[in-house]
Amino acid sequence: MIPVTSFAGRTVAVFGLGGSGLACCHALKAGGAQVIASDDSAEKLAEAARAGFVAADLRTAIADGQFEVYYQPKVSALDWTVTGVEALVRLNHPERGVVGPGEFI
Repeated sequence: MIPVTSFAGRTVAVFGLGGSGLACCHALKAGGAQVIASDDSAEKLAEAARAGFVAADLRTAIADGQFEVYYQPKVSALDWTVTGVEALVRLNHPERGVVGPGEFI
């Protein structure tokens, strides 16, 4: 395994743990990244959790209504008028509280 160091200090999501997905997780972790693993298979998620990776089960979060949308205004720097809004999605996890997309994606 060759450590992938270009993501050191960053959170990286890996979707699809079959084939080389789990090996990719190990290489990223060895290079200093925090890895969040996700897969459609509960078995693959359990395997990733046993290997020490954070397993994100987004389907459970969706089914349980844990996602919240916050609207943030976009303001003109010229005259301070609201020019639009952007939607920010947050996961309101029952144990960890409100989590930004950098952690759950």
